[in-house]
Amino acid sequence: MAQDRVLRIINGSPTSTATADNIEDFANAEGAVVVNDAVYISASSTVAKASTAQGWCIGIVFELNGTTACRVITAGLLENFSTGMEVGTRYFLTTTPGVLSTAASGWMAGVAVSATSLLVSPRAVLTVGTTAPAMPSMGDLWVDTN
Repeated sequence: MAQDRVLRIINGSPTSTATADNIEDFANAEGAVVVNDAVYISASSTVAKASTAQGWCIGIVFELNGTTACRVITAGLLENFSTGMEVGTRYFLTTTPGVLSTAASGWMAGVAVSATSLLVSPRAVLTVGTTAPAMPSMGDLWVDTN
């Protein structure tokens, strides 16, 4: 598996850390994110909880490094994500920051591959219908069927 290298300055000394592809280290915006939150890039190298208000996400937090940093899986299998999920069910952003639901929205975060594991695969969802969304957000595509 290919790896990325992350260079950090810790106590004034440079430290290099290897991370697997699709696993990224970010600053935790105001210490607000927790494990299993859907997140988006809110500032330079910083993530915050994602919701339909932002309209997109980059992945799911799977580990906290203190209160100021976290690790995010941007694609791939996230084990022990939840319990009681139904295989093949898609999970979407909601109006509640960080929380996913099976109710369709403009952004899908992943698909359940077991009762406890989520295949993280953030992507926009094509919206097709006869009523335009009230306020299209990033990732929405309106197709007029008339």
